[in-house]
Amino acid sequence: MLNVIFFNIENMKQIMEKIGKFDEIEKSLQFLSDKFDQLYKDHEASMQEHANLVTENKSLKSQVLGSNNDIKSLNKTVNDLEQYSRRDYVEIRGVPYTEEESADEIVEKIGELINVEIEEGDISISHRFSDRATTKGTN
Repeated sequence: MLNVIFFNIENMKQIMEKIGKFDEIEKSLQFLSDKFDQLYKDHEASMQEHANLVTENKSLKSQVLGSNNDIKSLNKTVNDLEQYSRRDYVEIRGVPYTEEESADEIVEKIGELINVEIEEGDISISHRFSDRATTKGTN
């Protein structure tokens, strides 16, 4: 009978060792489950943030497109205004510079040469531009 008791005690020890191992396995599984739950929450948060960023990106693209259209419209308006302001401009090149010259007189003389009557009231403003060739080397 002592053998049977000894045998049962040995079996109980082995069973207890196995129960201890099952406890360790259960703790490991709980640890993995907790980590998985946290990863899942993090993933869900990342997916929501991604969706928000996609929405924001679409909105910003729309704003940029609208801004680009506004810029194009404003550039056209500025160009139209510049063209309108230059509607009476005439640029004459190749007239040699002389001392005490009057740009108005030069315009009137050129008008006479091409048989176009130009009166003083026809000229709103006249002036000489600097010659690019002579100013190119100076600062």
